[in-house]
Amino acid sequence: MDKYNIIVNAEEQFAREVTLGVIVTRPLTAWHYIIPGMFIIDFLRRGSAIRQYTKHFMFPRKLALDAAMGKMQGEDEASVISRIEDEIRIWLESLNLYSSDLAQAQVKLVKILVEHYL
Repeated sequence: MDKYNIIVNAEEQFAREVTLGVIVTRPLTAWHYIIPGMFIIDFLRRGSAIRQYTKHFMFPRKLALDAAMGKMQGEDEASVISRIEDEIRIWLESLNLYSSDLAQAQVKLVKILVEHYL
């Protein structure tokens, strides 16, 4: 397995663990005890929460990994930063969360992760 896949798998595992840590701390409602089969609904809800959190958690990390790979292959920093800014803008707009402050914070996070992954 190459380094890229090892890093992606480790980051995805961390995202799953964080999500489960948050979900497990929530107390069970009375419905969990009264309705038979409620555990199935809880299982499905838990899986959905894990997938959603992992998807949002992994976007900047995958972007940073791709940027680090580009820098390792000789891509110049200006084009890497430009690509990062464009992809973050598109991602935030698709979530209806775009603001210049949030975009800049995400770019800053990705830059830190790029250096970390390098």
